[in-house]
Amino acid sequence: MTKICKKCSLEKDEKMFRKWKGKCKKCEQIHNIEWKNKNRDLCNKYRRKSYFKNILTAKKYRQKNKDRIKNYMKDYRKKNVNHFQNNFRKHKYGLSENEFNEMLLNQGGMCAICGFNKNFPAVDHNHVTGRVRGLLCGACNKGIGHLKEDVLVMEKAIKYLNFHKEKENGF
Repeated sequence: MTKICKKCSLEKDEKMFRKWKGKCKKCEQIHNIEWKNKNRDLCNKYRRKSYFKNILTAKKYRQKNKDRIKNYMKDYRKKNVNHFQNNFRKHKYGLSENEFNEMLLNQGGMCAICGFNKNFPAVDHNHVTGRVRGLLCGACNKGIGHLKEDVLVMEKAIKYLNFHKEKENGF
């Protein structure tokens, strides 16, 4: 079935019209754009008013439903742990999921220092350059961090441990 547009006077398929409108969708779109251009201030005023109304409505909803939202987000994070971890690694270290999995596979799923298998390996990176070095267990990663990633300090710590080990063994 066809209809004639009151604006462009062309005969078009009925699907090209909205219900109870005399203009076709294309002519209506052109009319709306022209009206918005002529009434820019009014549109901006309404848009700001609507925007702040939506913010206030959302804020009231969040205040009223704090526990419900908190529980929902807690469940959502539990169900999507990998998604959140992958996004965090991508954002903080620039490490994609594939790169992370490849690195984990290359290390045999083990910590690069102590060799223990950990469920959630930490990404070790240089704090100055941000370059990723490898995957470590939490303890080894924290150890490097506490020793300020300084090789000299780590060598002194090794000497210290060896000195006291020899003392304890009676050498």
